[in-house]
Amino acid sequence: MTSDFKQPAFLQTVTAPTSAEVGTATHLVLQELSLTQPITLAAIDQQIQTLVADQVMAEPIAAQIDREHVLRLFDTELGQAIVAHGTRTQRETPFSLLLPAHQVFEDLHDEQAKILIHGIIDGYFEDEDGITLFDYKTDHVAPGESGIAKIKDRYSGQLNLYAQALSDMTGKPVVRKYLFLLATGEAVAM
Repeated sequence: MTSDFKQPAFLQTVTAPTSAEVGTATHLVLQELSLTQPITLAAIDQQIQTLVADQVMAEPIAAQIDREHVLRLFDTELGQAIVAHGTRTQRETPFSLLLPAHQVFEDLHDEQAKILIHGIIDGYFEDEDGITLFDYKTDHVAPGESGIAKIKDRYSGQLNLYAQALSDMTGKPVVRKYLFLLATGEAVAM
């Protein structure tokens, strides 16, 4: 069987990868990394090399992935919880959510208007308390509390939509939401 689909542009031969391309590739590594084996720099390197060998990722992009940043995730309490729930951790989960448009756009007053939102949730797992939702961010973070506050403000709406979608899909409450800031190695509770 042959595929009629071209390889995505960000995975083709690249000489100077953009930060968006490196961010997308980093997300791919986090999606594919086995959670049932110890997560080490060697395991991360192996996963990246497999993606390159399978022509899923271009070598120049792979070379730019900060392996230490990926490893730091799994040194955090959040990362350890992700691994502890390894086989139950869901990653890259697509969703669709139909909302009244006035909930998304404050200046829209048409009660009948709806908006369809599609997205992909980086990850979540369920335990006895409910669902823990997490989202990886490769953004640069300014030092100090103001940098964290800006990131939280920028992504709070996104995580709230993800939480609503997960709750609707599973019928269970989202009890914890985190941003994992790869640039700083911090898991930020939202």
